[in-house]
Amino acid sequence: MLEFSTSPDPNADAKRAQAIEIVQKQFADGLAELCDPHFLAERYAEFLHRDDPIYVELLRGMKDEALSKTFVSYWTIAQTLATKSRFWLEDSVAEIITSQVKSFGRKATHVYSQKMLADGYCERNVAVANLGENYLEHLTDRRPWRPPMKENALREVDVLVGEQERERVDIEQRRKPFQRRTWDEARDGKATHKDQEHLKRIAQAVGGRAISDVSIQCNLLVIEPDQKDNKPHVFAFRFINPKTISSHAQRKQERVNLLRLYAYLVQEKLFREPAAIHVSVAELLPRLGSSFEQYDYYPDYFSPHTYWSSDQLWQFIGVPFDVVSQAIRNVAQDFREQLHDGLKFLLPGSQPPPGWGTERRRKGK
Repeated sequence: MLEFSTSPDPNADAKRAQAIEIVQKQFADGLAELCDPHFLAERYAEFLHRDDPIYVELLRGMKDEALSKTFVSYWTIAQTLATKSRFWLEDSVAEIITSQVKSFGRKATHVYSQKMLADGYCERNVAVANLGENYLEHLTDRRPWRPPMKENALREVDVLVGEQERERVDIEQRRKPFQRRTWDEARDGKATHKDQEHLKRIAQAVGGRAISDVSIQCNLLVIEPDQKDNKPHVFAFRFINPKTISSHAQRKQERVNLLRLYAYLVQEKLFREPAAIHVSVAELLPRLGSSFEQYDYYPDYFSPHTYWSSDQLWQFIGVPFDVVSQAIRNVAQDFREQLHDGLKFLLPGSQPPPGWGTERRRKGK
C-alpha cells in the first residue's frame, strides 16, 4: 500500500481555496445549462421523438401540453443531474491536479481525464505545460477511449480473469451477508502478492505485432517525471461505486478493464519500468456504511494494491473531499434561485422571459 506524506503543507489553504473554486465553477456552469429553457425544449422534443409506448401515450392522453412539458422538464433536470454531476466532479479532479502543477509546482508532466484520453491527448503526448487555460471547455463529449493494444496482452488478461473467476470460495461464506472485501484489509499480504504477480504476467505478455482496438475506462491518469527510486510515478485510476462493484459481474468487468489499462501503459511507456506504473480502482466519493445485504459466492478480484478508498484517492489529489461539499453548498443557493425564478415558465400557462436562455449563456452564468 502506498504511503502519503504527513508533513504540513504550507500551501494547504491556497490549494483548498483553488479546489473549491474549480469544483464550484464546474457545477455552476453545469447547473445553469440544465436550467436553460432552450436545453429543456430540446430535451422535450427528443423525449417525444423517442416515441416511448408508455410515457408518450401517457402525456398525450393527459391532453395538457403545458403540464406535459413541466413534467418532462423537471424529470430531465433530475435525471441529467444524477448522471452529469459525476462527470463534473471527475473533470474537476483533473483540473485541480493540473492547477496544482501550474500554481504550486506539483511534480506531474501529464494529467488526463477520461474525456481527454478519448480525445487523443495521451496519444498526442499533450503535456500540462501545453494545455491552454480553457482546455476543458473544448471537451464536451463522452466518447469511449479505444487505444490500440497488443493482442498477446489482451489474451493474457482473459486468462488471468478466468483463473480468478474459478477460484474456490469458503463454503461458510455462503451463509454470510455481504461483507467488506479483502481489498479493505491492508494486512492481507497473500491477496496483494497475487495481485502483483498478475501485473507482472501482464507486463511480460506485452509484445508481438498483432493489435486490436478495445475500450478502456480511465478517469484519471497522472504521469510524474522519471525517477530511479523504485516508486510509482504513473498513476491511473478507474473511479467506482462500492455498491455497484459488489455485483460479481461488474467486479469482474472492472478487473478486466484494470488489467487492460495496465497493459496499455506498459506498452506505451517503454522507457519506464512496469513497477513504476500504479493502476487501481478507486472510490471517488467517501464510502458510507452499506445497509444492503446480498449473497455473493464469487471470489474477489482486487487487493489493497489495486483498490483505493476515497480517503487514499483524495490524499493523492492533494485536498480533502470537503472541498467538494463546500463548493456544492456555495452553488446550491444560485441553483435554488434558478429553479425558483428561471423555471417558472414550466408551470402551465407560463412563458419564459424573451431571450432568457441566450442571455444567461452570453453572461456565462
